[in-house]
Amino acid sequence: MRVLPIVSGLMWLATLLTMLLYWVLVDDRKPYESMQDDQKVAYISDVGASRLKPLFVTGCIITTIFLDLSFLADRWLRHKGRLAPNISIWEKVFFGLSIFFAGVGTVGLTCLSGFDTLHWPRVHILFLVLFIGGYLLSAVFICAEFQRLGTSACPLPPPYTPTYLLTHLPTSSYWYNLRYSPTNELTPSF
Repeated sequence: MRVLPIVSGLMWLATLLTMLLYWVLVDDRKPYESMQDDQKVAYISDVGASRLKPLFVTGCIITTIFLDLSFLADRWLRHKGRLAPNISIWEKVFFGLSIFFAGVGTVGLTCLSGFDTLHWPRVHILFLVLFIGGYLLSAVFICAEFQRLGTSACPLPPPYTPTYLLTHLPTSSYWYNLRYSPTNELTPSF
C-alpha cells in the first residue's frame, strides 16, 4: 500500500522529465505551434500537444490511477484497523470530500491531456482548472481529516487502543507543517 503514492509520483516525474528532455535535447528548444510569440520555454501542455501526446496521456492516466488508489487504500486501511479509524462523522465527511475532489482532479488531468492546448485551448484551460482545483481541494480536506483525527476524544474498544494513543500525532504534524512551511505562508509543507 505504501508504494501506491510513490509509483504515482515517480510516474509523474518520469513523464515531465521525459517531455522536458525531449524538448531540450531532441527538438533543440524549437518553438511549438501552441506557444505564444514571446514564450521562451515550452509548457508541459505545449510538449504534450506535439508528437509526445501519447506519452502525456498515458503518463497522466497512470499517475491519477495510482494516486486515487492510494486514497482508496487509506480508506481500506482505516476500515481494517491498520490506521487510526475515522471516529467522528466529520472525519468521514472530510474523507468523502477528499475522494470526491480527487476524482474531479483525475477527470481534469485526464481530459486536459487529451484536449491539448493547440487544438482546444479554452477547453484545455477549463480542465487545467479542474485538475488543480480538484487536487487542491482534496488536499485541503485530507488536512482537515488529519486535523480531526487527532482531536477525537472518544474511547475506543481494546483492539484500537494502541492506534488511538497515537492519534494526537496527525494533529501535531498538521499544525506544525501549517506553521513552519518553508514559504512562511499558510500552506502545509509535506
